[in-house]
Amino acid sequence: MFVFLVGLAFGTETPAAESGEIFRDIVYAERSDSAEAVKLLCNIHVPPGDGPFPAVLCVHGGAWRLGNKDHMRHVVARLIPRGYVAVSINYRLAPKHPFPAQQQDCHDALRWMHANADKYKIDAQRIAAIGYSAGAQMVMLEALTGVQADRPAWASDSGDWPGVKLRAVVAGGTPCDFRGLPQDSGGLAYWLGGPRREFPDRYVAASPAAFVSADAPPTYFFHGEDDVLVPRGGVVVLAEQLRKAGVVVQVDLIPENGHLTAFFNDQAYDRAIGFLDRHLAGREQ
Repeated sequence: MFVFLVGLAFGTETPAAESGEIFRDIVYAERSDSAEAVKLLCNIHVPPGDGPFPAVLCVHGGAWRLGNKDHMRHVVARLIPRGYVAVSINYRLAPKHPFPAQQQDCHDALRWMHANADKYKIDAQRIAAIGYSAGAQMVMLEALTGVQADRPAWASDSGDWPGVKLRAVVAGGTPCDFRGLPQDSGGLAYWLGGPRREFPDRYVAASPAAFVSADAPPTYFFHGEDDVLVPRGGVVVLAEQLRKAGVVVQVDLIPENGHLTAFFNDQAYDRAIGFLDRHLAGREQ
């Protein structure tokens, strides 16, 4: 439903191209974990100028089973004029590809950005991520596991651990913690393989709140106050845990907004990019 409504909101028109360079449908990883090989694609938007520029990985939502990189184009359109390279990605979708496939793809997209920094005018030391809904869960999990001393279990087939870490993260409508879900609920079985009673470790491994660390990057949460699909309580708790650990955290609860309307809230993105200006680009407000 979320992605269907997003599609209606965007309509069928192609938006005007942003200034700078656009590289569409670039392969950032290939998978052969099924009978059919999968090429994972991204779009790279580079602002005008010589660079290198700070960069932002953009990860769409859709309950881990729907959506594509174009659903983040309204976010990309705001990043380019502010001098950020924006990389929006496709990733493998459940239920055909259950967890941790999506997380591995998000992780490898970050590694790819680092490895191809010179080609796309990316400052490899200044890479952040923006995600919404399922995409927010993914970027938060990447941000929090990326600073752990031990390699996360879901990265076991992602090659050598490269030490690439996000320098800031923006997460909207974020599912934060699956550890307290009813043990026999099958609501996320299509993504996590079954109920929590059968696969408790997966519910922990997918929960950003399970990996709170003092080394986490500066984090900006935005969330609709009236969001009933992803209640705001999980974000409030995780933000407080991060603050207690000494992490720079900002929470933007948007009045009279639900899950979909917060996704398109212009003011929230302006504030979020202002947060990146301070904590990623090093610009004074």
